[in-house]
Amino acid sequence: MIRWFFYLWCAILSCSWCIPSHAYSKIYSINSINELEQYINDDTLVIFDLDRTLFEGKTHEHGQANFLYDLMKKGRDLGEQDKKILAKFLPNWFASQESNIKPIEDITPQLIQKLQSQGISIIGFTTRAIHAIAITLRQLESINVTFNFADQPPMSLDKEFSKSTHLSKGVIFCSECVNRGKVLRDYIQALQLNPSKIIIVEDSLHNIQTTITAFADWSTKVIGLYYPLVANKHKTTDDFSQARREYYAAFLQNQNLPQLFVEKKDYSVTIDELLAKNLEITQPYKFIVDNHYFIGLPGVFSPEIFGGVMRAQLAIPIKNGADVLEIGPGTGYFPVLAVLAGANQVIAIDINHTAVANTRLNAKRYQLEHKIKVHQGDIFAPLKDKERFDVIFWNIPFSHSDKDQLSELEQSIYDPNHLLLTRYLSEAYHYLKPNGVLYLGYSPSHGDIDYLCTLAQHLQLEFNTLYKVGRSEELQFALYAFKKKPTVN
Repeated sequence: MIRWFFYLWCAILSCSWCIPSHAYSKIYSINSINELEQYINDDTLVIFDLDRTLFEGKTHEHGQANFLYDLMKKGRDLGEQDKKILAKFLPNWFASQESNIKPIEDITPQLIQKLQSQGISIIGFTTRAIHAIAITLRQLESINVTFNFADQPPMSLDKEFSKSTHLSKGVIFCSECVNRGKVLRDYIQALQLNPSKIIIVEDSLHNIQTTITAFADWSTKVIGLYYPLVANKHKTTDDFSQARREYYAAFLQNQNLPQLFVEKKDYSVTIDELLAKNLEITQPYKFIVDNHYFIGLPGVFSPEIFGGVMRAQLAIPIKNGADVLEIGPGTGYFPVLAVLAGANQVIAIDINHTAVANTRLNAKRYQLEHKIKVHQGDIFAPLKDKERFDVIFWNIPFSHSDKDQLSELEQSIYDPNHLLLTRYLSEAYHYLKPNGVLYLGYSPSHGDIDYLCTLAQHLQLEFNTLYKVGRSEELQFALYAFKKKPTVN
């Protein structure tokens, strides 16, 4: 038994993922960058990671980087190649973070200057794309950081294991590194450096371990300083939802930032499938909602395909004598049901001319033309300025699309850059009575719930869920009720 444990222990020590066992490598955790000095001697080369180690976003913290990572992941999930994704998002992402950074610790730039004045060599190292060289150098300049070898001519070492790498102003850019440790080792050799000690300052323990492994056959002492200050501070380093909300909050405060949204297609039920089912409808058809018959026309989204929407709308309470406004009535069954439930009048507005005709058709079937007024127009445009309502509702188009042109049917489900959602929540309270209620039909699964939450907070709105149906990994619908947050004196 003792011999078995001995063999097992030897096997563990020999595993490739273990930290190199030679006497020159160690990893320490530091809580402040000031601790760096105690590990330095006269012949030391310091390798400084940039994002979340040297600096972070000033306005929305680390959300910028994680938001881009999230967009990249979603693009890959959709089968898009990295080059296509980068071409789409990188320019806007760069613009969004132009010089918008701050040091992780205020002392860091001064410490770097102090060490370099003492003859210590410091190089920046980042997995940012080489397309980000110019903006990264401007960001470093904005916090007064200049690395050694700033006068060194730009250098690229494009080997099989280190494609798309570049050294500029003392920063190694390594966007597609298969092995960042080998890339770093190659640049150290190309710069003809022979330090007795290398210190790697990183917020990623994994990156430190893989980098140290690359120096296992060197006699140079390698020390990794694990510096997870940002991760420990936010506890959301890999929380893409939090990153999105941080970005959206910055966007809503600064309209010069780009609108970066991704259409969700990584679900078992896709928007394309729903559109295809609707296009199969070529003749008028009957459907039932709450034991009442209605007519649906081709060219309008069928409530039978969106069964969850019907059940959600039935959760809206309609009081006797209420004045009701519905945006996007579609087939027009909700205005009829609202009047039958006691509404005084219903105004329905739809941009789709077929939906307008469909709503009028069902109002006529129930002889309610005097109670239901239908207008064709863009959201609130057909309303008179003084019109006010007890209930305002929109089962809003919930999915982002990058398409330049949308058919009338697609406009029922696509909201490019969520501009309709923004307008609806921003403008609706102008037409709401003091005690009125604003309702929104939305898809938490196929919409952007992070943007919805951030937008509501930006507009000082609170909302609660009245009804939810469907599984989140398939097609989910919810009915939300909004109210203004109380004013704090």
